[in-house]
Amino acid sequence: GIPEVDINSLERLWKISPQLREEIFTCVDEEHNVYNLAIKPNEIEIVISEDENIKVEKETEYGSLFETWKNKVKDSLLNINTDTNPKEIIRSLGIEILRDFESAKLLDNYDVYDFLLNYYILPFELLLPLLIWMVAEIRVRLLRKRRQVLV
Repeated sequence: GIPEVDINSLERLWKISPQLREEIFTCVDEEHNVYNLAIKPNEIEIVISEDENIKVEKETEYGSLFETWKNKVKDSLLNINTDTNPKEIIRSLGIEILRDFESAKLLDNYDVYDFLLNYYILPFELLLPLLIWMVAEIRVRLLRKRRQVLV
C-alpha cells in the first residue's frame, strides 16, 4: 500500500482539484492510513491531465504567468547594449522569475528558475558578451556610413 504521507506530499495537486485524490487513490486501511491505486498506473497521467481544474491552472501558469514575466523583462532584453552587465541582467531575470511564478500552484517557482537558468540563461550568459560586441560593431559601422554620406 501507499502511506498517506506520500499521498499528502501531492498537496499542491489536491488543492487545485480535490476530487482527483479520490479518483486516483482508495483507502484500504483507515487505522494505518494506507492507500492503493483506484486506477491503473498508466491511467494516472491521463486522469490528471484531463481534469478541468488542472487544465485551467496549467493555462494560467503556462500562459498568464509566463506572459507577465516576459512583459516585465522584454525591455531589458531589447535594450542590451555595450554598457549591459551580463551578470546583472541574468540576476534580474532570475529575480523576476521567482517573483512572477510565486503564485503558481502546479509549478514551483524555484524549479522554473532552475530550468531557465540551466537551459537558457547560462548559454545566454556566454552569448551576451558577443551580442554586446555585435551591437557596438553595428553602431561603429553605421557611424562610418553616416560620415561617408556626409563627405
